[in-house]
Amino acid sequence: MAQRITDKLVRELAAPAKGKQVIVRDDLIVGFGVRKTATGCTAFILNYVCKGVERRFTIGPHPAWSVAAAREEAKRLKRLSETGHDPLIERRRVQAEPTIKQLWDRYAQDILPRKAPQTQDNERSMWDRLILPSLGRKRLCDVEPSDIDQLHNRISRRTPTQANRALSSVQHVFATAIRWRLIQQNPAAGVARNPEQGRERYLEVSEVERLVSALDRRPDRRIPRTVCSLPMTMRAAHRMARDLIEAQIQADPSVYGQRRRGRDHLIIDLRRELEATPNAYLVLADIEDCFPSINPDAIYKLGLLPDAFVEAALDVRQMRFRKKDRVHKQRDLRQDQNGPPLGYPVITALEHAGLRGLMQGSPASNSLLQAFFNDLPSRMPEGLTPFVYSDNIAVICRSNAECSLVSDILGDYLSHHPAGPLVQKIEFSGNAREGFDLLGYTFEWIEGKLIVRHSGKNVIKALRRLVSLCDDPDLTSDEALTILLNGFGALTDDTVERFVAIVEEAF
Repeated sequence: MAQRITDKLVRELAAPAKGKQVIVRDDLIVGFGVRKTATGCTAFILNYVCKGVERRFTIGPHPAWSVAAAREEAKRLKRLSETGHDPLIERRRVQAEPTIKQLWDRYAQDILPRKAPQTQDNERSMWDRLILPSLGRKRLCDVEPSDIDQLHNRISRRTPTQANRALSSVQHVFATAIRWRLIQQNPAAGVARNPEQGRERYLEVSEVERLVSALDRRPDRRIPRTVCSLPMTMRAAHRMARDLIEAQIQADPSVYGQRRRGRDHLIIDLRRELEATPNAYLVLADIEDCFPSINPDAIYKLGLLPDAFVEAALDVRQMRFRKKDRVHKQRDLRQDQNGPPLGYPVITALEHAGLRGLMQGSPASNSLLQAFFNDLPSRMPEGLTPFVYSDNIAVICRSNAECSLVSDILGDYLSHHPAGPLVQKIEFSGNAREGFDLLGYTFEWIEGKLIVRHSGKNVIKALRRLVSLCDDPDLTSDEALTILLNGFGALTDDTVERFVAIVEEAF
């Protein structure tokens, strides 16, 4: 028998026996009622008929829903059912709608692998750090343009340029969702981007003079380093050179520098080898002034690139480096009629007729060094394996005597190298447990356990960065931790845990 459902009736409704439920029907709205199960759960329900099919719709639990609110919702649902719209089917459709996280997972599986490896890494990082924490749980139908505006504004407060990159990625993901017929319109369309300024800048005359003066005051007067800013077309040529080199050489496992096999991979492999070698000794060597000391003739002798290509893009002796009396835009740089083969030489900090070496910072330089030093592991004594990255060399030894032998072998190898002569600088030689720094990391043993952490300078940089991050009220501790650890993927768990504790205390 139906009766008037009130808040008092709902509160005093007794739970039925185990395995059963009790339903009280309302006398005001046909089909509206309250249900209580044996576990004590109370919820408002509505029985209705739509297109000849009877259904039961659970409005919501009590006390989250009051009697008055549930009764009004029941009236709305009945009106929908009477016009042919089934509320239960609509709820199931919404629940089946994918979330932003599910959309990204599908995009990352089907679309992202078609992009360049570096682009894949950058996009995955942006989504994991910046986008999914804010939007990941939202369903596609619930995302509004205002949500994208808020996301873009929040990222812009810290990194305006990266906010633009994140917006581009979000727009493309939603455009793909439209093509997959998951949504009808792109909520990220029309969002205003942050203004960006070009990153290239050419030195003023006064800056050139200060740099040349500083080079002249160097006591050893070594070969000047080629300080350059590559134009876009030149950088594209250097990337092409890198790809061609990596495609042709079979890199020794001990020689690092290719994409996806860089500094952090060396640090991780070195740590594992040290942990597996009791009482390990170590030689750390650096090639002094490596980049400006490389003989460009050796690039031709490698035989990996056409001579004309090397001459036009990599041989700095064929380029003109000029002082400029004002800041020049890229289009202002032109080659003289009788100039060198390259039509738009990069601006450098000095005029020098005898420049040689590699351009430090060029996308091709590390690949060239990897090709030059790919035979180094075969020169080591049996049982010893070097770890080579750019101009840094580490060799694990078994005694001080072996350390001395390795130092002599390295010195002889570099001084007679076809790309040299090159000069080694021993940074460390002795028992590895004394601790040492390598490539921005510090290795140390604490209570017999190897710990890898930031080097001293990098710790100071990270803590200064943390102070600036604390001023951002919208930044979470997880986001701050990700920013601080970005670029240091070889830290041991102990170091990461320390940073977690520091960040949590700061936030």
